[in-house]
Order: sequence, then C-alpha cells, then structure tokens
Amino acid sequence: MKNNFKKKETNESIVNEIRPLLNKMNYRKGGEYIIHLLQNPNRQFPYFYLEYGNTKKDLGQTYIHDLDYLQHVTDYLTKTPILMCDDKTKKEVQQRLNEVLQRIANAEKVGSPNDLYDLMEEKNCLIKYLAEVLGTHGKIRYFQDSLVKPKRAVLQNIRRFFKELTIQDPCLTNKLENKIKTSRYTICSK
Repeated sequence: MKNNFKKKETNESIVNEIRPLLNKMNYRKGGEYIIHLLQNPNRQFPYFYLEYGNTKKDLGQTYIHDLDYLQHVTDYLTKTPILMCDDKTKKEVQQRLNEVLQRIANAEKVGSPNDLYDLMEEKNCLIKYLAEVLGTHGKIRYFQDSLVKPKRAVLQNIRRFFKELTIQDPCLTNKLENKIKTSRYTICSK
C-alpha cells in the first residue's frame, strides 16, 4: 500500500537544501538572509539588522559597548513615519490643478499667450509637487529615511536569490516564498 501522507518539512531541512546551492549562485546574500530567517522562525528582524548587522550572532548578543548600534535599533523600532503632506493639502493642490487646467483651456480659446505661459508653468509645478508626494494609486508617501535603504537592499537581494533559485529548483522557491513574511519595518519566517 502506498503512503499518501506528505512529510512535513522543517525549516532545518529546507536550510539543508539551500546550503549546497548557495556555492553555485551569484546572489548568495539573499540566500544567507533566508537561512538566517529560517533558523530563527517567528522572530521578526528589522531590515537594517539583516543588511548591516552580523546575522551570524544573535541580536541579544550585541556588545553593550556598541551604543550607536543599540541606539539605532531603538530609534528604528520606535520611529513613526512622517507623511509628506496631509489629506487637506493634497485635495487643495488637486483642486487648484483642476482650476488651472480649466483656465488653460479658456486661455487657449481666447488666444492669450502670456496667461497661457504662466498657467502652464503653474500646472507643471503642481504636477511635479503631486508626483513627489503621491505614490502609486494616489497614496501619500512617507519621507525617505534611513530605514528605506536597508529594506530595499534586503528585499532586492532576496528577489534576486529567488529568481536565480527558480531556475535551479522551482519547488524550493515556492516553499521559501510561502515561509517569508514582510512588513513595513520587519521580516520574519513562519
């Protein structure tokens, strides 16, 4: 009789599958992040810790005299992001842009080149402002800070690792993608 039960894979068994592949890969750093996350399941790590910290030692073993690092960890975990503008400002700028567009249409009908030039300049300024403060789908962006760079670096390294791993072992890539959870500030494995 055939055994139809799937063997539940542990994080350790997945790590053992990844290690031999790492030596053959160009993007090892993402794989090292994944291994570290799998070895510490359900534990959230700030992105900057993976990017700048020593993932070979535990965060709790950080040397006490390294106060700058500890201060950075504290600042990182307690920092609240700041929006680039508020909803009221966004609405006012969008209303002003609509008014300017209507006035441009009227100026083109009348044939007033001086007014048209000034209105086009104002329109370009308003569009530029909205492009800077609004992200995709019209959501207000947060000011860039020291937290964005490590997040981008970590996620980019993991994406590159997954892309390269997909070529070698697509099943393993699927397992790993289901195990990793990301949030605005932290990343962890299930």
